[in-house]
Amino acid sequence: MGVQTALIPLAKPLFDLIDDLFTSDDEREAAKLKLLQADLKPLMSQLEINKTEAASTNWFVAGWRPFIGWTCGFIFFYAYVLRDILIALAIAGGIDVSTIPDLNLYEVMPVMLGMLGLGAARSYEKVQGAEANR
Repeated sequence: MGVQTALIPLAKPLFDLIDDLFTSDDEREAAKLKLLQADLKPLMSQLEINKTEAASTNWFVAGWRPFIGWTCGFIFFYAYVLRDILIALAIAGGIDVSTIPDLNLYEVMPVMLGMLGLGAARSYEKVQGAEANR
């Protein structure tokens, strides 16, 4: 999934307008660049916030992402591995299988997939030295 910014749906008409307003190629490209930079400004601000959070030594600030990651990972492990083992043990022991809880992965998967998508950003933070809080 690419970066979704506010101007992407309007980019072609805006670029066509820029082409009509400016005569030289350099002026056109400079105007397009300014437009794209303005559109990316909120995204860049969020990236700075993320860097600051990741570099924090305060567990409450820097620990929420790992907490959510471990929680999603445990739910995934339970749903695909542990629950099947518990069902097999319950059947072998004559216990009613309906007493074993079923966690709804449909609620967790968007969170987990979103975090996995951010894995590249976290790897970048580690390479840049933001992992020094450990």
